[in-house]
Amino acid sequence: MKHQIKLWGSRVVMLVLLGLAVQRWGVPMYVKYFSPKKTVVYVPQGKVAFGDFTVSFHEIGTLAAERSVPVFGEDNGKIITLVAEGTVVRAGDMIAEIDRSDIEREIRNQKLTVNNAEAEVARVEEEFRMLVESNKTHYEKQKADYDFTLNELDMARKTLEKRKRLADEKLVPRDQVEQAELTVRSKELAEMKGKKDLELQEADNKSKENQKQADMRKVRFALQTQQRTLEELEARLSSGVIKAPAPGMVVISKTWAGPGEFRKIQEGDTIRMRQSICLLPDLSKMLVRVNVGESDAPRVKLNMPVLIKMEAIPDKTFHGTVSNISSLA
Repeated sequence: MKHQIKLWGSRVVMLVLLGLAVQRWGVPMYVKYFSPKKTVVYVPQGKVAFGDFTVSFHEIGTLAAERSVPVFGEDNGKIITLVAEGTVVRAGDMIAEIDRSDIEREIRNQKLTVNNAEAEVARVEEEFRMLVESNKTHYEKQKADYDFTLNELDMARKTLEKRKRLADEKLVPRDQVEQAELTVRSKELAEMKGKKDLELQEADNKSKENQKQADMRKVRFALQTQQRTLEELEARLSSGVIKAPAPGMVVISKTWAGPGEFRKIQEGDTIRMRQSICLLPDLSKMLVRVNVGESDAPRVKLNMPVLIKMEAIPDKTFHGTVSNISSLA
């Protein structure tokens, strides 16, 4: 019995000592290493005030001039002079110059063709003038012969009437009347032939003159055609100097440089008619094109204020307003 009491007494003492040890060292270690740590969060504070609540969002866009004037080449050719990109030009300043040596050679040849056409016109006109004079001379001679025949016919008829009276009075033999009648019939035939010849001469003259006038119209038309060709060549020659149609800063256009490759146009390149050489943006008024996210699009309204920052000028803020909203927004 005493042995059991001693055993329980020692156990109680050990439990008491263990409890004191846990309280002395175990609890602080648990708190230090195993308990959840508290995080201190700073909450800003301020006074509540009435005012507008601004809701903003940021998007990336592209800067461009609101108005840009394209400059086109007016003819095919090789560029021999081209202003540098970024050059600020005024209306009428030279942008590029196209090689016109082929056109100059064509103009020289065309001038010779025009000179030959002018000489041909002068030759045909002179032939027409001479033809008119010749026809006039022949007609006047034919008319004079006809008038002479008419006079002879008139005299023959008067002679016939006179001899008829004399024959009735038995002053001349009857055979003289018959002779006078033969003379009248002969002169009447001559008059008819002369009249017909005169009409034929007049018709022949008119036909020849009409033909020569047709020849004149033909060579004159040929001359006009050659002159128009010369004028077109001279216009193409003047188009070799491409000038700025409006003021602005030159932005050189790109040209095809191979499959999937493009580069800026440069001196030595051959351009096509109506090919764009450059753009002249008007820098006095710029715009920014922005693609707005689907969730933010309904919040964009016309005339809404906008703040713009550019990568090239990060320290400066530009102000603008929404001027247009796509119908697809």
